[in-house]
Amino acid sequence: MMALGMVIFFLPVVELIRRDAHWQLSVNVQTGVDSQAILSQVIWLGRPLAPMQSQVMQENHTPMYQGWCQSVTTALETMASTSLKKVVLARQTRLTLDAPIRAGQLLSHSQQHNAESFHFLFATSEQDAFLGSTPERLYRRRDCRVSTEAVAGTVKRGATFSDDHQLGEWLLHDNKNIHENQLVVDDILAGIRRHALTVTADPAPHLMVLRHLQHLRRRISAIVGPGVDDTVLLSALQPTAAVAGLPRDLARAFLAQYGIVRGRYSGAVGYISQRESQFCVAIRSAQLSGHTIDLYAGAGIVPGSDPDTEWQELDNKLTTLRQCLPDAPVPLSAERMTGVCG
Repeated sequence: MMALGMVIFFLPVVELIRRDAHWQLSVNVQTGVDSQAILSQVIWLGRPLAPMQSQVMQENHTPMYQGWCQSVTTALETMASTSLKKVVLARQTRLTLDAPIRAGQLLSHSQQHNAESFHFLFATSEQDAFLGSTPERLYRRRDCRVSTEAVAGTVKRGATFSDDHQLGEWLLHDNKNIHENQLVVDDILAGIRRHALTVTADPAPHLMVLRHLQHLRRRISAIVGPGVDDTVLLSALQPTAAVAGLPRDLARAFLAQYGIVRGRYSGAVGYISQRESQFCVAIRSAQLSGHTIDLYAGAGIVPGSDPDTEWQELDNKLTTLRQCLPDAPVPLSAERMTGVCG
């Protein structure tokens, strides 16, 4: 688990690995750890999850709508006067529940609704769990072969097949979204070329179709040189322009001044082994603590971005996990109902 200013690495005592139809159970023997007792506990706890009964009682955003508009305006003004090309602003939406839920319950629902995503759950206790269903792979390494992707540019799904097709075609030909995706491609290529013997990228973006959203995606493959390990790859690729901005240093400085505290959101979650490693980007994610769930979503701001459109994009992205919770009417704030920045 990697996030801004924080890295957590651990060797699991028990690993259950599935590759297609093949399952493998492994126990890593460690000094001073009763591996067999832990394994017995895991097997004993393997029981079905109870259905979620909690309801959302309150919903609050950080920043609120007017603050979001101001941040986007400031970002656009900064781009006009500096070499900043893109910055990814984010919003935290805090849901207050009438009763706590288990992280496994929420992840299980998300796996059913978001089958095309990477799913992860990192918990240090019942009061501290971080989970998500992200569409974006940071990279996958098999020996010296590395595959990664640029996922940037977003539009919602249509209500009908015809609407869906029209929205997808619009996204494929929209200059603003194509430019945003190209910035991510350029950033990844610049980071990985320093360590690669060969690099290839899709010549044009294609659609990644999710349950509620469509994204532009371009796949990138590389063969890295001897001695290029996962530490090098993580430093070269994280944070990408899809979660921070471009140039990286300027975007991070802007976010430190004007962005929310992200915590684990937009970090990297994955595994490392000698022959194979894989990390996904921790977006479409949530932090659970007692009666509260913090949902996170970001939007890439580039010249031509509209604050209200980007706010709606945040709402669309939050649907990934928001839809998995029992529904309860939550009134819009009067500030948001105007739909006007000012």
